[in-house]
Amino acid sequence: MAARDLLVSVHLLAAMIWTGGMVAVTVATTAARRTLGPEEQVRFFRALGRRYGITAGLALTIFAITGLALAGAPAGYTATQIAVAALTALIAALTAIGVINARAVQRLRAQALADPADAPLASRLRSTARTATALRAAIALVTLAAVLTASTLI
Repeated sequence: MAARDLLVSVHLLAAMIWTGGMVAVTVATTAARRTLGPEEQVRFFRALGRRYGITAGLALTIFAITGLALAGAPAGYTATQIAVAALTALIAALTAIGVINARAVQRLRAQALADPADAPLASRLRSTARTATALRAAIALVTLAAVLTASTLI
């Protein structure tokens, strides 16, 4: 029983770090957009992305591994456990796509700073930034769905 309690504690800690990190990044993004100039934003988000990526990636990995360990053998999964596993895999996939998109946004922002008169570049930046917003929303919604679905297992 002590091993399971430890596993549950690690699982919940990883979930809190993942979820809290998403909220913190949202707050930091809003504050940075309102207070930093364009060049400072590029530097800030590059540094934030590198640091947050490691923390969030580790938390999500630990969350998934401990969740699988708590669920037991896949052959015995209930429909709810399968749904939670699928939602967790979707979160991981959306996050990977989000990282790729965030890097593209940062590259485009740096290019736009160097050539502010490039209208096609500005259009690509706006489109890529809208995609980033949609990805963050999707990650948040799928995370919420996974939490709500998993809570029925408790």
